[in-house]
Amino acid sequence: MPSVAAGHWLGPLASSPLRLLLAADALFVTGVTAVDVVLPIYARQEHAATLTGLYLGSLAIGSIVGSFALGTVTKRLPRGLALPVLLGLFALGCATLAVAARLSPTVVLMVCPVTGLVIGPVFALLRTTGGDLAPAGQVTETMSWLSTLDMAGGAAGAAVFAHLAEAKGSPTAFVLVPVLVVTAAVAGWRVCGGRRERGRGW
Repeated sequence: MPSVAAGHWLGPLASSPLRLLLAADALFVTGVTAVDVVLPIYARQEHAATLTGLYLGSLAIGSIVGSFALGTVTKRLPRGLALPVLLGLFALGCATLAVAARLSPTVVLMVCPVTGLVIGPVFALLRTTGGDLAPAGQVTETMSWLSTLDMAGGAAGAAVFAHLAEAKGSPTAFVLVPVLVVTAAVAGWRVCGGRRERGRGW
């Protein structure tokens, strides 16, 4: 556990690696929500509204398949690097989705399950990493902060990206999602670096 003085008024937020993890969580959830919000707008703008359910459903199926594969994937990565690597893969998937959006609605449908592959695993890793980073006796508070940042990121993603998609077009909104997720991956990488410096076996 990170060494945080018991009773510190900031609670879990007194831990620098945990603050970075919370930032990564908020940015990631903002990106996921952005994809969920922009896909239906894209379908409407491209006169392919009948594909809306298929877009969201295939994204979810990809996430489920990725969650089943989580154990195999993480065993092949150095301990602690799974989070930034999977965030990087999600950024790549979102970038591919942004390219597909400029091609055709059918190409977007084919890319959706691939983009969704790491969503479930990243959510799981954020929680397990939060448990690892939580100061002694403050696991519940840490999970509460993660849930709070989930809601904040979801609200921000829905509000900002719905506006962007309507004002600038959904392909433009899609382009900005990988930027958010890359920033989340950088924060996740810094969490791993901070733990290595503290000799936590990463």
